Amino acid sequence: MRGIQTLLLIAIGALAAACGGSKGPGKPTFDAAAGLDEVKTARAALSSARSTLDATRAELALLAAKAKLSRVEQAHKAELERQVREDQAAFDRAYDADQRTLTRFLNVVLNELPNAPETREALALYAAQAIRNANDLITNNGDYAKAIELLVTAENTFTAIRAQVPADLRRELDSAKALRYLSRDRFDRVRNGMSTADTRLITGTPFYANVREHEDRGGKITTWQFAREDGGVAAVQFQNGKVVARIWDVK
Repeated sequence: MRGIQTLLLIAIGALAAACGGSKGPGKPTFDAAAGLDEVKTARAALSSARSTLDATRAELALLAAKAKLSRVEQAHKAELERQVREDQAAFDRAYDADQRTLTRFLNVVLNELPNAPETREALALYAAQAIRNANDLITNNGDYAKAIELLVTAENTFTAIRAQVPADLRRELDSAKALRYLSRDRFDRVRNGMSTADTRLITGTPFYANVREHEDRGGKITTWQFAREDGGVAAVQFQNGKVVARIWDVK
């Protein structure tokens, strides 16, 4: 995912409203319902692009998990990798359009119609997208730092406009902070023979740059490295998708 955009102008607009900013006499009333429809249309396009990208990634992951690929599978894998790049570009365009549309709408309604139901619904869409983007950063890249930055920005936006921070936004932020570093307690819960999926539930998703793979006579070896809060590094190794080793202090 490309760099996360933030709705900085929202806070500015809302603060202007809080200080008494309002539309002058004779100024045309903003059509909040029509504006919200545009926001929903852009969000639907984004959801469609995300679904397409997720489906291609899932198909590619199934092939990547195989120990050996036939020539036909290797060719299909190359094609899927190309398709992922195209789907990612389409998603980025849809994401940019969604953010522009939502920002435009909120900058108007937070000044002119701060208490309108359309304003509240748009803010809920903003929070939902922040949560989804954070989840994508964690699930696809293991990037808890950027996810936390995104969620904190969203939290600060609600605070700046004197709106209640959504409970699910706070929960996601707390969860991301809890999983950013691997604790000794969670490390000790990992056991040999665990699958990658079961391990991820305990450790969280490793940062994409900290995943290493190499071939061994017994099969593919995958190493996940995790930052510790004390500055050290821990690791979990898998062979053919099962935990075979744990290292608390990687040298």
